[in-house]
Amino acid sequence: MINMYHQSKEIFFNIIDTDERMNLAFCLLSHLFPGKKSTKGGRASIQEALDNFIDFQKEGTNVEAYKSSHGRNQPFILALGGHFCNPAQTFVVLEHHVLEQKSLVAAVDLCYKIFQIFDLQYPCQARAMWVVMDTIAFDVKPGAQESGAVRAFRAYYHFNQK
Repeated sequence: MINMYHQSKEIFFNIIDTDERMNLAFCLLSHLFPGKKSTKGGRASIQEALDNFIDFQKEGTNVEAYKSSHGRNQPFILALGGHFCNPAQTFVVLEHHVLEQKSLVAAVDLCYKIFQIFDLQYPCQARAMWVVMDTIAFDVKPGAQESGAVRAFRAYYHFNQK
């Protein structure tokens, strides 16, 4: 078991480059912090949480047609083609505008800033993941919407940074 851990650690740190590790970390947030189905409660599935954080679609998807038919709150991140660690194209969709980004990290950054600038509510299925971005990445003071899991993760993260 320990040998398998060291092998997977070696693959993670040596084969996958830094950008791919960051992209994979974004995808794993949905496993660590699944959201709610609605504001009234109920747990969202991991796939629902991920789809409301980063929407991965097949390469060749018509972005203009997709943005009008998705039926979800905006803004959102759309990743086309490739795989979770390295999508071929990334976009941030805001109202009737599709903003292409050079990487998934840039798309998450822009989408986060749009939420902050326009003072928008995070989608309930992905709220915990955006709150992690608030408290860990951008060091925003946590509010009442921080869950116990996010609070514990933040404490662990800050403890290990010292």
